[in-house]
Amino acid sequence: MQHRPRLSPKETREYCGNIFSDFTLRRSRSTGLLLGLPAPEYLRIGNRVCYERETLDLWIDTYAVRQQNTSQSEGVLS
Repeated sequence: MQHRPRLSPKETREYCGNIFSDFTLRRSRSTGLLLGLPAPEYLRIGNRVCYERETLDLWIDTYAVRQQNTSQSEGVLS
């Protein structure tokens, strides 16, 4: 059996870069939305909630928007 790292809600928030509050993450479990996007799946074990790191990575890869620096720095290195 392969061990899957599980994160608490606080660890999940930190793993995702603190882009949402604990309350927002908790609310996403009932609304199904996190930051206006489908919320990542979570596990409930007894009265504890946890998130699998693999699920969070997939959620980030699916919804993250990669940005490129488009600022122009002409003349800086001339």
